[in-house]
Amino acid sequence: MTHDEVVTQIQLRARAQNILTHYCGRAERCCGDRGQPDLILVGAWNVAWVEVKSRYADLAPDQTTWFHTLRGSGQVCEILNEHDLEPGGAVDALLAFVSREPPAYRTEAGPCYGRSCDHVSHQAR
Repeated sequence: MTHDEVVTQIQLRARAQNILTHYCGRAERCCGDRGQPDLILVGAWNVAWVEVKSRYADLAPDQTTWFHTLRGSGQVCEILNEHDLEPGGAVDALLAFVSREPPAYRTEAGPCYGRSCDHVSHQAR
């Protein structure tokens, strides 16, 4: 599954739950600091930023800066891939979070649903 196909699947699921989405498919057309996450999801209660990567790809340095800055400011920022599309997987959990009132339990930088949980736990904040 290609990067854009994963993004499309996330957007379709989000729209089915009345979650707003934005994806700037061509980075060269975007203005501002490089490395912004691929996808923004905005629900009634929460916002999430999503970087779509292949299963074993790492964040580029500019993406890492965005990731840690967003998480440090209390935003939910996740790294997702095609395997997270499985029913009941990280994508479904993230969309549930975005579309409902925040859960009682939150980590310091917000809940963690995708591969980024492991990424953050090994990085200094």
